[in-house]
Amino acid sequence: MELGKIRRDRRDFCPVYSEGAFAHSRAERLDWPKLLLERISWHNGATGILSRPTEKQLKIRERIGEDLNAAQKFDWKLLRSPLHIWICFGVLVLDQLTKWIVIWTMPLGSKIELLSFFELVHIKNRGAAFGIFHDASPAFRAIFFGIVTLVCVWLLLNWLGSTPVRERLQRIGLSLILGGALGNVIDRVFFGEVTDFVHVFYRNFSWPAFNVADSAISVGVVLILGTVFWQWLQKRRLRAS
Repeated sequence: MELGKIRRDRRDFCPVYSEGAFAHSRAERLDWPKLLLERISWHNGATGILSRPTEKQLKIRERIGEDLNAAQKFDWKLLRSPLHIWICFGVLVLDQLTKWIVIWTMPLGSKIELLSFFELVHIKNRGAAFGIFHDASPAFRAIFFGIVTLVCVWLLLNWLGSTPVRERLQRIGLSLILGGALGNVIDRVFFGEVTDFVHVFYRNFSWPAFNVADSAISVGVVLILGTVFWQWLQKRRLRAS
């Protein structure tokens, strides 16, 4: 009798057990942090402990819930952020300006050594970043870079429009990549080649020449990877606490 009474009390107190997991709507099942806190609250109430969630539980729910919702929503307003528009535009202008300065002031193939490991050069690159596909046929380069450019721009815009404002470093990284990609695409579309002018070397080691657009893309990738790694550490720390 006592066991049956306990079970009836549990069903009356916590509807989750009486209705079953499949009785909840799809939206409620997706909101698993809420269901988790309901079970925690029921356990605390059944054991005589205050049923109000702790501050730590609320932080976990808020953090995880915001990440889940932000990752699934695309908002055009996020693409009109002044900061990221200026970053993208600034990278594009700086890239084109430095390339034209090199074209006007340095003959093709010339170099100016500034440091023992750094020099300015004037090189034409018909490939991708750091000289990839430099020796490929013009038809292959046109098809390859056309498809890659469209796909990359579409993915970057969708990613930027789905990234919440609070993830500032990640949004800055995406803006840098987008500005750098547009800078090199302009050169390939109008001139069929990209001007590279920064050359870093050390003794027998020589890194392929690059430009401002390549640098912006590289910095953007580092920022995104660093942000993703930091988010992973924060989530792991929250769940472990």
